[in-house]
Amino acid sequence: MERSGPPGGDEDFEWTDSPARDRPEPSTGDREAPGTGERRAVGRDTGSFQAIREGIAERRREREETGEFERSGRRPPRGRRSRRRDLPARVRRRQDVIVGALAALAIVGLIVLISSGGGGGSEQTIGLKRLIGQSIVARLGAQGPDPALIQRVRQGQVGGVIAFNRDANKLKADIATLQQAARAGNSPPLLAMIDQEGGSVRRLPSGPPNVSPGQLGKADDEDQASEQGNETGAYLRGLGINVNLAPVLDVAHQNTAPSIKSRTFGSDPSVVTQIGVAFAQGLRDGGVVATPKHFPGLGFATVSTDDRPTDIAATSDQLQADLEPFKGAIAGGARMMMVSTAGYPTLGSEKQAAFSSGIVSGLLRRQLGFDGVVITDDLESPAVTGVTSPVVAAASAIKAGDDMLLYAGSTAGSDRVFKALVNEVKSGDLDRSLFQRAYDRITSLKDSPTG
Repeated sequence: MERSGPPGGDEDFEWTDSPARDRPEPSTGDREAPGTGERRAVGRDTGSFQAIREGIAERRREREETGEFERSGRRPPRGRRSRRRDLPARVRRRQDVIVGALAALAIVGLIVLISSGGGGGSEQTIGLKRLIGQSIVARLGAQGPDPALIQRVRQGQVGGVIAFNRDANKLKADIATLQQAARAGNSPPLLAMIDQEGGSVRRLPSGPPNVSPGQLGKADDEDQASEQGNETGAYLRGLGINVNLAPVLDVAHQNTAPSIKSRTFGSDPSVVTQIGVAFAQGLRDGGVVATPKHFPGLGFATVSTDDRPTDIAATSDQLQADLEPFKGAIAGGARMMMVSTAGYPTLGSEKQAAFSSGIVSGLLRRQLGFDGVVITDDLESPAVTGVTSPVVAAASAIKAGDDMLLYAGSTAGSDRVFKALVNEVKSGDLDRSLFQRAYDRITSLKDSPTG
């Protein structure tokens, strides 16, 4: 069999047709080849064998370094160069290395994606509108939810609703409609909220508590306070409400605005702590989330934030004393807290509490150790609208560390703010991670509201 190769190359060598070579003359030490009468050398012609071995090695190297057509000296047909076997071995090896590296990177990327995106609260698996939507608390109108609100809930653009004076049975039906919309959209359930403090603020007059906060404070009976909280929680839970924006843990003082003083448990911080925390624990035992308010305290407010912008004129020591009830609530397991929209200059902030990172992230979270959901007071109240716009207020609150933005004035107001926040995140003016942290805290509360 003949093999062709480059002119002058070792491809002319053939195992079956080896060239003749001169045989050495017989000499002493030679022996006769069997059956021939000829004698052959005991020793080998090492030079010739060495040439053969070198030719074989060179041939192997050439096969490794060249492709099929390069070995034969022929040009590959048009289009054949794309076939892998036509490529030189070194090129094929390089391709194998590259493919292997890309496969390894793909596997690592898949592992990272699965580990970071497998949880329900992962940023990778949540659309931006659903992420921001969990921070929005919209007003439930007096006539019940309109089609627009139902649609927003279904699309995950609302995380909670707040109800006001309503017929209890009608309210129950309205909340059921909204929760059904959330389920239909595969969205987290709503936090359905109401202010059922007792006394002058009782949105459902026919239901408990039947004893006002002031009366509970005067009685100084923790069991009574717990019982009132329990009855209130069970009543609200039966209507589908899962959050009570109570108790008020502000400590009353001589010049406290009447609209605030009448809602407190009294002027003794220790009494407010004991009775207020007992009421909150009763709410929890009754099946709803308690929301102590208005951190860090409105006891020194001479004007209500429901009327106009308010700064608290109190010393740092006075404010520290008024923090005691909130510290007690945190120690008692509070999972939600409302921050006021008053200003507290002596706490080192020029901003209102809900918009101050020093008060929300610094004082409440880092110093006092609260890791639950922080909700703002009404961002459509005169205390806010008299200073800034609802959109700016919302962005400031999220940056400060608040989780939920309360819009109790109108249903449309919360929708406008929601759309503005989406645009701000898309434009890079707001960091998406702020809403991710809020989302994680809110959905954790929803997963186990009274745990």
